[in-house]
Amino acid sequence: MIDGLNSNSSGGVPADCLGQAVTTVPAIVENRFYVQVNPVTGRRELFCAGNGGTAPGATNILPGQPIADNVVDMKVTYGYDQDDNQSVDGFYTAAQLTDAATTVPMPDYQVKDPDRIPAETWTLMSNRFFKVLSARVCLVMRSANDNITPTAQKYRDCSGNLVTATDKRLYAAFSSVISLRGRTNGRTL
Repeated sequence: MIDGLNSNSSGGVPADCLGQAVTTVPAIVENRFYVQVNPVTGRRELFCAGNGGTAPGATNILPGQPIADNVVDMKVTYGYDQDDNQSVDGFYTAAQLTDAATTVPMPDYQVKDPDRIPAETWTLMSNRFFKVLSARVCLVMRSANDNITPTAQKYRDCSGNLVTATDKRLYAAFSSVISLRGRTNGRTL
C-alpha cells in the first residue's frame, strides 16, 4: 500500500499502478502485483491490480491488467532485522513471516513494565512485519522469440535453483533490494 497524497502524485491526483484515480480520503493507493498466464496471449505476464477507479469508500480491487510480458516468475522476500541494529539479518517470504510455526526469528523486546503496554502495541511489537526494513523483488524474464539458442538454456531462478528451460529462449533473473522509507536510518539494506 502507498499513502498517495495529492502533493506527490502526477497531476495532483493519486493513481494506482494502472493510472486509475484513487478517490478515497485519505488517498491510500493499493497495488497488487502477480504473474499469471494471460488468456489473450497465452504467455506468462506481470499483472497489476489496483484500487483506483472504484467508488469512494469501496474496499474492492478491480481485475488486474498485464503490465509486462514474458515475465516467467516473480518472488518478493522481505529484509528482516532480528536484533534492532537497523541492518537486515535475513530475507524471508511473506508466508514465513506470517506463519507462527516457522523458525523465523521473532522480535525480542526488553520491556520494563509489560502491564502498562496497551494491547494494540503488543500486537504491533509481535508482528514480524514491524521489523522488515526492505523488500527484495526478483523477476525471471525470457526473450519474446523462441529458437534463439541452439539448446535449452540453464538459468538460476529467484530462489537460486538451477532450471533447464523447456524451449530455446534466453532467460535471466533480475533482482533489486528496495529500502522501505521510514524503516531505516539511511541504510540501503
